[in-house]
Amino acid sequence: MSGGGNDEKDGAPATPEQRPAIIFWACMGSAGWLLVTGLFVYLSPLPSDCAGPIRCMTLNEWGDFVAGVSAPLAFLWLVVAVFIQSKELSEQRAELRLTRREFELNRDVMKAQAEDAKQQAAYIGQQTALMTKGATESERKQKEQVLETTLEELGSTIRQHLHMQPVILGSGKNNSFQPAVFQTRSQDNEDFILRFADFLNGISSTGVKPPHFVNPRHKVEMMKAYLLAEEARRLAADLKGHSQSRIDRLRVPEIVSIFHSVFLDMHVDVSSAGEAVASAEFKAPWAPGLADDTDANI
Repeated sequence: MSGGGNDEKDGAPATPEQRPAIIFWACMGSAGWLLVTGLFVYLSPLPSDCAGPIRCMTLNEWGDFVAGVSAPLAFLWLVVAVFIQSKELSEQRAELRLTRREFELNRDVMKAQAEDAKQQAAYIGQQTALMTKGATESERKQKEQVLETTLEELGSTIRQHLHMQPVILGSGKNNSFQPAVFQTRSQDNEDFILRFADFLNGISSTGVKPPHFVNPRHKVEMMKAYLLAEEARRLAADLKGHSQSRIDRLRVPEIVSIFHSVFLDMHVDVSSAGEAVASAEFKAPWAPGLADDTDANI
């Protein structure tokens, strides 16, 4: 700040110690002037007919005398007052310079604080992004675990409840009921899922002629398998990528499509399938008293 430096050199402000000294010397000068004037009057010769200076002077003369004596004193104190006022103005200018300098420093501090706040905001944004990414990764891992569990449960349901069972009925010789039994030599749950999809798509190749029906004795297990397959398909659609490829490889969407059409034909509300499974009671189609509307075409 070159301007500020030049202003500070214009005049040094009067300090509190300088002011009493100026007034003291002004008082000393005033006292000296009065003393000199008094001695001058006292030592001046008087007319022979005048008993003393006070008695010989009229009021006008006394006024002129006092005015003449006071004029130098007035001028002296005027100079002192102007000098003190100029010094006070110099002090005010110095205070204004200091105030301006403080404002400049405060402005620099505010700029630094704003920059620091900007950096903190950027840091918080990075942390938020990392937390969001971490939450997304955690949610993805949870869905992958649920998908894995769902596929295991689907394969286990097919292996334990539908394998080697007459889950589908159709027409045989002489229009008799002919069961289609799902069977495979697979040992792995995923292979059970894949072979079950092959079974549903190729029932006619087993020798069981249409129309095909779901064996009511296995409706509960079939509904459970449908719900598990639908959940696996939904999770894979959310996860995409490898999970979706895996579901497609196991042909789970085909199982869902076939199951969905089967249970719609059975007039089962898929959205409340859990309640339907819990309360379902079925009879075999060849059992006495079978209600015809409990069968399902496939």
